[in-house]
Amino acid sequence: MDPNRLVELVQSAAAWIAIGRLVQLKLAKRFAALLAWLCVLALSNLLGGVLSVVSPAYFWIYIFNAPVEAIFAIVAVRELFALVFVDYPGIRSVGRWAMYVGILFAIAASFLIAGVFRRTNNHGSVHLLYLEVSQRSVVFSLVIVIATILFVLSRYPLHLGKNTYISSAFFSALFLSDAIRLLIDSLQGQLYLTAIDWAESGFIVVCLISWACMLQAESPKPVTESYSTEHEDHLLEQLASLNQLLGRTVRR
Repeated sequence: MDPNRLVELVQSAAAWIAIGRLVQLKLAKRFAALLAWLCVLALSNLLGGVLSVVSPAYFWIYIFNAPVEAIFAIVAVRELFALVFVDYPGIRSVGRWAMYVGILFAIAASFLIAGVFRRTNNHGSVHLLYLEVSQRSVVFSLVIVIATILFVLSRYPLHLGKNTYISSAFFSALFLSDAIRLLIDSLQGQLYLTAIDWAESGFIVVCLISWACMLQAESPKPVTESYSTEHEDHLLEQLASLNQLLGRTVRR
């Protein structure tokens, strides 16, 4: 079997395992956007593993899937951001709109750069070029949001559920690996490097299966007293003050 098709099928299988785990633990509603993104990933890789890379069907599926996967990735990262800042609506609202504006700005800037590139290089398809730069712009914009999530999780004691911490960590690693792959691919003349693509696919498989195994069923827990240090209280006060400030900004 073609190694590329085998890689696609293995990645699809890992995504289906993660989907099954979410459904089994009744977490599909809580992580609805992540579930939708996983379904897109599973189906696209399944079709990629079944179809020949030189077939017209494969080409059109790629053209259709690239923007669809980007949209679902945006929604999935937005959901992670909302889960992390569930108790901070001001930060959540401003962060959501900042993400949208950043993505639009990155795509517009990439189109301008691609237009300059096209005037000096007549090789390849202009449509594929714009599709590739758009995809990269979305991923790199999402990396900024993911970096914000990781910073907050590492600095502030938010006391989130274990599944939220696990999902944030693994999916942040997954999206960051995709950004690194795209960055390396962008340095290549043909916009891809097979060895890097295979390595990233293997990392995705490990992330998805590890995440699925670490998920736990959620059950209501009795309210217990929690004790925090003075330093933790100070950090949470900082976050609450920022939330109030941004909340007032949104209401204006």
